[in-house]
Amino acid sequence: IFVEIFLLSKGEKSDEKSLLVCEYSFGFERNKASLDHLSNLTKKVKIEVEISVSSCCSWSGFLRWRGGEKLKNQIQELEEANLNLRNDFLAKEKELQEYFLIWIHQIKTPITAGKLICDSDIENENVKNIKKELIYIEDYTNMALSYLKMANHNTDMDISLVNLDDIIRPLIKKYAILFISNNIKLEYEKLNVKVITDSKWCMVVIEQLLSNAIKYTKNGIVSISFNEKENYLEIKDNGIGIKDSDLPKIFDKGYSGFNGRQNQKSTGIGLFLVKQILDKLGQKVKLESKLGEGTSVKVYFNID
Repeated sequence: IFVEIFLLSKGEKSDEKSLLVCEYSFGFERNKASLDHLSNLTKKVKIEVEISVSSCCSWSGFLRWRGGEKLKNQIQELEEANLNLRNDFLAKEKELQEYFLIWIHQIKTPITAGKLICDSDIENENVKNIKKELIYIEDYTNMALSYLKMANHNTDMDISLVNLDDIIRPLIKKYAILFISNNIKLEYEKLNVKVITDSKWCMVVIEQLLSNAIKYTKNGIVSISFNEKENYLEIKDNGIGIKDSDLPKIFDKGYSGFNGRQNQKSTGIGLFLVKQILDKLGQKVKLESKLGEGTSVKVYFNID
């Protein structure tokens, strides 16, 4: 770079040999003994260059400055390319999310229609089984819809005073056929409790916990109660329970544990979704379980 600028200032054209002189001078800028060698090299390519320790040092500083500017420009270009890639990814992710939201809303229509058809012949055992499977399909569809909405960071929470009985009763009615087919006794009395939460997301949480209790309980008991002293809702069952080794990961995304592998109906998303929703609501959840004895899940509500 030094030699090229030097020559252009004299109106001459640089070549590969002159650039070699520049590289050579830069490499030996601190070695006086090598400066004579460099001078002889410049004579061979017919270039008049005054060489001194001070000039070499000043030009080496210039070279370092030019190198720094080049690196700075490269970093800026990489940052711009990275920003463009990120924007493209977010746009495609939004497009995919919108597609699945539309699909989920559309698939709910035939599910509802199928349930209505089954209601017209409730005495038929096959129809009962079909209706049970439709409930599971609807649950997984609602779970996917809730997951997509929760993944959207712009999802708002409408916090208000909510009557828990208004949330629980429709869910009990929805799962009535599963309570009967699994021979499950439901222990629930009107709670007469109002809590501070988002009614829509609270229903998603309770529905998921109640669905799990039914899914993993046969010929047993599922109870729903509220502890006013500690302000928590408890959904408890005496079903198959959870292994101790699975408990630390039970709220991890995609983790279904031993029961999920045995049952083959677990997605590993339900409890993960419960934890995500409650975290966003600023609420806590506590799960206790013993293998072969059952599971208890407590959802704590904020006092103010």
